[in-house]
Amino acid sequence: IAQLKVMKYEKKYDLLMERYIKAFDNYYTSIQEIKKFIEAFDTKNNLPFSDEAQFGFSVSPSTLDKCMLCPNYYRPDVDETISSVIGDRTVTGFNVEAIKKGDEIGSENYLEDGVPFIKTSDIMNFDVDYEPDCYSAESTIYQLEQEIRCGDIIFTKDGKPGEVAIIQEDDKIIISSGLVKYRPENETERYWLFLLLTSKYGKSYFKKWFVLASTMLHLRADFFNDFKIPEISDYIRDSFILPLKKAFETKKKCYDEIIKIKTTVEDSFTNPDTDLNI
Repeated sequence: IAQLKVMKYEKKYDLLMERYIKAFDNYYTSIQEIKKFIEAFDTKNNLPFSDEAQFGFSVSPSTLDKCMLCPNYYRPDVDETISSVIGDRTVTGFNVEAIKKGDEIGSENYLEDGVPFIKTSDIMNFDVDYEPDCYSAESTIYQLEQEIRCGDIIFTKDGKPGEVAIIQEDDKIIISSGLVKYRPENETERYWLFLLLTSKYGKSYFKKWFVLASTMLHLRADFFNDFKIPEISDYIRDSFILPLKKAFETKKKCYDEIIKIKTTVEDSFTNPDTDLNI
């Protein structure tokens, strides 16, 4: 820290800084809006699943027998949570052809620049970190054949299963083996599935199929066969899907503004003739 050199602030940056701060504030406001719709969805459905519920269970030695070690998903509140959302509506499941699990490239292939290598810790603010700690060579993309595109849904299956993001850029990235990519057929399915996965409904499914493997929480493959996607009602479309789409679009617009201003300011340090009127 003592060696950190900070460029002197100049008055010519005033207007850019005003725009930057406004974009920054609006970016996080949009995130709060997204969280608000998730909470409203949980409240509307009166879901009984408790946020305080713990993974696993404990028993006293005196009660241990061959019938005692039951999996977490036999708890009645999980079934109640799922049933309360489904009701008597028609349901579908994941399109298995649209599912792609991530790959591991090995730490020996990590680079300081190149294609971002996204790990489970790089999901943040319902998107991925495009400036992560690790990168990989572009040739790796073609070897793995992942083809991550704008609009894909990414969620974690290892470590902390249930972190969800929507890819909002067409920039090339590589996802690690702890992540799963799902390509929705359209925008409506994208935001509906995002809402289901991030709500208590989705958390119930994630908790239902948790297992402990090699000291780490892991999502079993049964999850993909078991997950039920209820049909979309007019109420769901108007009250949740369309507002979610708008919030995500605002978030992306603000993010682009932040990056644009940041790049302009950085360029101006090396080139004093940089046009600041962007």
